[in-house]
Amino acid sequence: MSERRRFHRWTCQFSCKYGATDLNQFGVLSNLSYGGARISEVDVMPMEGVDIDLTIFPGGQGSGIHLKAHVSYVNPDGYFGVQFYLSPEEKSQILLPIFRGHMDKD
Repeated sequence: MSERRRFHRWTCQFSCKYGATDLNQFGVLSNLSYGGARISEVDVMPMEGVDIDLTIFPGGQGSGIHLKAHVSYVNPDGYFGVQFYLSPEEKSQILLPIFRGHMDKD
């Protein structure tokens, strides 16, 4: 099976919350790329194909980084994957500081 991802994924352990604005669930962002992320350690799975609000806390709790994402897959083992709705400019402005400040070099 060929690799379907366009971007390298970095392993991480950032707290996050996701879901509709009035119904937030919590999990751990366990890997991150410029195109999307995997969210694990979740109690409530979103439905595959829905759009969600996602807030990432790379430096612990605080204001967080808010993104819109699309749930691209759901795994019954307790994690799901999202694709970000970001332009190339937004990826540079929003995600690049996370990679520079909080990620180990591979």
